[in-house]
Amino acid sequence: IDDWGTYSDTDRGIIEQEKTFLNLDNRYVVQGGETCNPSSFDDCPNALNELERMRWSALNYKPSDATEIIEDWETQGCLEEIKRRLGYRFRLVKSVTPTRVKPARTFSIQLEIINEGWASPYNPRPLEIILRHRVTRREYHLPIDEDPRMWMPGSTQVINAVTRTPDTIETGTYDVFLNLPDPAPQLYNHPDYSIRLANQNLWEASTGYNSLLTSLIVN
Repeated sequence: IDDWGTYSDTDRGIIEQEKTFLNLDNRYVVQGGETCNPSSFDDCPNALNELERMRWSALNYKPSDATEIIEDWETQGCLEEIKRRLGYRFRLVKSVTPTRVKPARTFSIQLEIINEGWASPYNPRPLEIILRHRVTRREYHLPIDEDPRMWMPGSTQVINAVTRTPDTIETGTYDVFLNLPDPAPQLYNHPDYSIRLANQNLWEASTGYNSLLTSLIVN
């Protein structure tokens, strides 16, 4: 019951109190660890419930003393779900953008994003709209005032963003992207450190941008 010292007592009531506290605390604190001491408690239904409740972000995939638990999860059919849902998993439900806008004008974009993972990001992340000119390929980065660390597991965020085209933006047709890069200057332009949405056919691997599959005409 005490999970080899994870909890401070062997009394089920006290452990339940600690889990209730950690369920709340782990909204903002990273939860990671590994499996141990194989038993029926580790079968898929209970494992999925516990991983979700404790908001797990990281799991040692090959612990030296309990590889059979991972093997059981694969046999019972929940290992792929565990891989998908550890940490955050953002999926774009829909986006609403204008079709035309003028230079130096404000415009609105609505984004609906669901977190299908078990946790939220624990490092700061900027959120940007990227406009890329289809002919010149010039890009304009429009920051959105939003904190993805607050996108809690199981929740859907409806983001009504108001931004502005630059005064000197070129006229023409632009592809529209969503960008969640690493804020560190040395990693900002590194696509491997950008957040990839869980949708199919949105990810642009060369830049780390997520396409909104829409265009915007500036004239």
